[in-house]
Amino acid sequence: MVARHVDRALTEEQRARWAELMIATARDVLPANDKVQARFRSYIVWGSRIALQNSQPGYEPPAASDIPDWG
Repeated sequence: MVARHVDRALTEEQRARWAELMIATARDVLPANDKVQARFRSYIVWGSRIALQNSQPGYEPPAASDIPDWG
């Protein structure tokens, strides 16, 4: 997933809009449980910030061995 964002030059506005759409969709498809919704929202914001960073021209993401793998 990290490699898919390299050199895409995403903007903060694109990141924020994508996160907004994902979070809005989650309200419709995930359980109506505040804890589940909050955890999903946190994960999307966290991941989208990493994607934004990885997308900047010249940025070299960490080696695959440095990225957690949850199986």
